[in-house]
Amino acid sequence: NDDIGVATAGLAAISIASGATGPEIDSYITYHAGPISISLTDYFNPTGKELSNPDHHLYEISANTTLGKIDLLAGFLTGESIENSIWVEGTYDFGNFDGVGVSLGVGIGTENYVVSVDNKGKKEAIALSSTLNLSKGDYSASYVSNVDTDTSYLVFLKSF
Repeated sequence: NDDIGVATAGLAAISIASGATGPEIDSYITYHAGPISISLTDYFNPTGKELSNPDHHLYEISANTTLGKIDLLAGFLTGESIENSIWVEGTYDFGNFDGVGVSLGVGIGTENYVVSVDNKGKKEAIALSSTLNLSKGDYSASYVSNVDTDTSYLVFLKSF
């Protein structure tokens, strides 16, 4: 049955921004069952020789489904060094324009999904971000804006 399956993948990333926290290695496994996908992801930020240090791993379980042109995602993030956090996101697929796929997403979460600190150093409980995605073939680019912290990220990906 084409509606049921398992996928695995990995991602290695290095930030070139000033003040970056270092490299990140992510791996995940996804189980597809009809319209719903459930993923388990290990977000890993290695430092030096501490590759097995649990403080450098965060684990996320998430569920995803598509309703027409809208993708919905809910995630739960946990790990040794953080408090548990939730994330909910909706993404609208505008379709293809001259072969380029365009989508726009909005997400809201708590605590460690998107860290937000007020001017007195206190963590904000809710964070909001928006994402513009462009894709063509094996390539994609995303512009992510965190409204709460006034920070932005530009991400480029190549699928293999």
